[in-house]
Amino acid sequence: MEQRFGPYRLLEALGRGGAGAVYRALHEELGREVALKIMHGRPSEDRRQRFAREGVALARIQHPHVVRVFEAGEVSGVPYLALELVEGTTLAERVRRGPLALRVAAEVGRDLADALAACHALGVVHRDLKPDNVLI
Repeated sequence: MEQRFGPYRLLEALGRGGAGAVYRALHEELGREVALKIMHGRPSEDRRQRFAREGVALARIQHPHVVRVFEAGEVSGVPYLALELVEGTTLAERVRRGPLALRVAAEVGRDLADALAACHALGVVHRDLKPDNVLI
């Protein structure tokens, strides 16, 4: 059975976290695949506002190493963010296969520091920075 969420067709689960789940999804009308972050259940007003602030903050950042926000909204009272779909693996998954070459590790560190500096310049602080949330 096909799963839908508003204008999106859910293609596969990409991950789950404390606040919600992320799916590879297709906005059929636009023909665009996205990473669709959907909050779990019906969140409290406080959690709903924090999620909305996350979307607004992310949308302000235009940086090649920060995922872009395409859309934010709600479907039947459940908030979501449609984010740029980044193909690849997480830093955590990559490191589990063995250590990174020194040059690659330096490049990842440089790119991550540059992205964080761009976020901080706009007053945005990533509150859950960890290898599972870094895509390479």
